[in-house]
Amino acid sequence: MHPQFTTDALPVEPIAAWIPAFPAFIGLALLLSGAWGTRTHIRASRALVVVLILGSVVRFLWMPIELHLFDGHEAEYFDIFRGERPLSRGSVMLYPALQWLYAGVGRISTNPWVLLSLSGAASLLSIAATYGIGRRLMGARSAWVAAAIVSIWGNHAFWATSAYNVALPSAFGLVAVWALLVCAEEETLASAALASGAAVLAVSMRVECALLAPVGLALWGLRRPQMKGALLGILGLGAVLSGVAIAMILNAGPLPGGEERGLALGSNLTHLGFWAPFDGIGALLIVPAIVLGIRNRFGTTLVLVLFLVGLHGAISTFNDAGFRHSVIGLWAIALLLGPLVEHRWGWGLLVLVLIRLGDHTHDVASRYYLSEEDFRENLSEAPEFPQEKLSDCVLICEDSRLVPEGQQRSHFNLLYPNPDEDLWAEKGCVYWVFGVQDARWSSRAVRDRALRVLASFEVEEQGRITLPNGYVGSVLKVMAPQ
Repeated sequence: MHPQFTTDALPVEPIAAWIPAFPAFIGLALLLSGAWGTRTHIRASRALVVVLILGSVVRFLWMPIELHLFDGHEAEYFDIFRGERPLSRGSVMLYPALQWLYAGVGRISTNPWVLLSLSGAASLLSIAATYGIGRRLMGARSAWVAAAIVSIWGNHAFWATSAYNVALPSAFGLVAVWALLVCAEEETLASAALASGAAVLAVSMRVECALLAPVGLALWGLRRPQMKGALLGILGLGAVLSGVAIAMILNAGPLPGGEERGLALGSNLTHLGFWAPFDGIGALLIVPAIVLGIRNRFGTTLVLVLFLVGLHGAISTFNDAGFRHSVIGLWAIALLLGPLVEHRWGWGLLVLVLIRLGDHTHDVASRYYLSEEDFRENLSEAPEFPQEKLSDCVLICEDSRLVPEGQQRSHFNLLYPNPDEDLWAEKGCVYWVFGVQDARWSSRAVRDRALRVLASFEVEEQGRITLPNGYVGSVLKVMAPQ
């Protein structure tokens, strides 16, 4: 395992490991009591059942999940699930609430498909929550289209088959938003408890889910709820528990990339790649939907647009921003696009949306844990590049089969160079060896960085390199930024 993906979490006494996960335990109790009280609302319509079947097909048939490998931080959670790693106080690298959940499930069965099924079920719950939110904001028809968009979105589908902390917290976050809308309209204590419990669990498994709080509260406020004391008390309890959970997690270690926030923001703000297929010209597909929404549902549309802008800005401050971070915002784009179904001209636009989504999902599925053998076959028939010539330029490569770990330079050296670091000044040129990790979709998310490099620099292919130890890669010359 690459040292970059290990943590320093040490075994502690069981009672100490309980402490940072304690808010999540209370959140779980709130969620269960709230779910029981709102059970009459938790009914799947025929339209939703169709969408969930579609989502299941995309996640478990279109994605070749038999190729899945536990990689990166996900492998550490897998070790906890199997009882091969003790519970710890955790951090943002190894969330305590998720540790306890996986360790508990592992007591029942250590079959890896049981673990992955949790994420798959959570992903389907996200689709259902998107439908529920959309139905209350814009009607069943638009909600059905929005849920269908999420169900076939490749990025969303990929993380449904990963035990990493993406699908579960995203699902809880959207359930919290839905429950807030129910609470605003029906003012029941159960819906307030469900919203609070789901919010606590969401941030306990991924602190970035706190970014859903402003949009949830704004949509709640648009419904002009009665400010009853008991309801506000339960919602306030959820807010306090969420804050305590975040504080405990960050106390074990700050969010990574803290020293490069400004540099990352400048580099990532104009990069829309993690919103694929709505990046580049694809982003223009959303504009008519926004215009339509401003005209027909001004408040809701404005809230969703401001949320997406704010979320993109927040994501952009992280030096390792990737597709996993945009998952908590995909539902908002889908809700903006859903009302297109209400207009005859909107159907043509929705067809274009579906074509782009299909192309994106096909790309994700074709790269899903791509094997080195398939990667080798997919490389262009470029001439063999002599290994000894790699030393002519500064080398970017994170594979220990080619460069010893202590001597490696990574994507980060290109994307976020130190102020006194000029890679091109050292030898006059830079080579980047594009390997299987750069090409495939995996929970290690190396491809996310590779795509940013390709979007930020001009590259020229020099040839392919093949080593006796099985390593193969494409040697790219990276042009100096102008």
